[in-house]
Amino acid sequence: MRSNSYVFDPKEIVIISKYHSPGVYFEKVDRDPSKHGAIVEIDSEKFVPLVVQARIDVDPVFGKILWNQISLSNRFCAGLSSWLFHQWFTKNEWQANDHSHTSHGRLQLHLGRASSLVLVMKTKKSHFGHCRISAFINIKYPACLRLEPDLSWSKRLLVGLREYMQLQGVMAWLSTLGGAYSAMGEYINSYSEKAGQISYQQLLVAIRLGNPILAAQCKVFAALSLIQRGKFNLAARIIREQYRLAGRNGYARDDKLIASCQAAWSRMQFLQRQRKKIFLSSLGKQTIS
Repeated sequence: MRSNSYVFDPKEIVIISKYHSPGVYFEKVDRDPSKHGAIVEIDSEKFVPLVVQARIDVDPVFGKILWNQISLSNRFCAGLSSWLFHQWFTKNEWQANDHSHTSHGRLQLHLGRASSLVLVMKTKKSHFGHCRISAFINIKYPACLRLEPDLSWSKRLLVGLREYMQLQGVMAWLSTLGGAYSAMGEYINSYSEKAGQISYQQLLVAIRLGNPILAAQCKVFAALSLIQRGKFNLAARIIREQYRLAGRNGYARDDKLIASCQAAWSRMQFLQRQRKKIFLSSLGKQTIS
């Protein structure tokens, strides 16, 4: 089409397209339209379709993707309109030699196992003009599209996700409660024993979550409880094992776990020195007396 003029180039045609949102074929409901325009080149000796009705039968997934592209991209719609226009002439070249004033035709294309395209056109001999395309996207549920396995697997994943979220919540509550008991365990031995029991419950949750680093962290918490009660040998063995696990190269290495082991080891050495001083001071008092 020439600029600043209403004169069309004989080898160009304007396509005015109107696409309708996906819906079930037999349901009579209003669909959201999307209008677009495009200009394509043609052979001037061929007939120009005046009215085009297209029915695109697709599965639900492809229909959703197709409509999203139509709604978001004008360039995609221009290409789709041009493709629909050329499909008619490439598949129906016999109409180029038809000298009747008007003609009708129907074209069906298979777009895969679950999709098809039906074009119904009314043509009129013309060397310039425009073409109107009205396309409906129809949702069909073919036999080859089976959603039962996906639905059943999604239900299993939903149960696992729900359990994972619940276990994460339980772990958060136990961590808060265990920290409080561990703080009081510095002064009261019974609180230290309760903190050790909570650490054991955290270990069970970590094993259920399948997280070896979190399980090792729970064992370090249990070692801190043993340190508060003076069981240094057992606590030292637990800390060494978790430190070796955290120091491995690869997926098991965790700097946070290494820092926890180092902090627990420093705490144990400090309490050992404190108890040694108390023991020596008490021994010196007994000697003097």
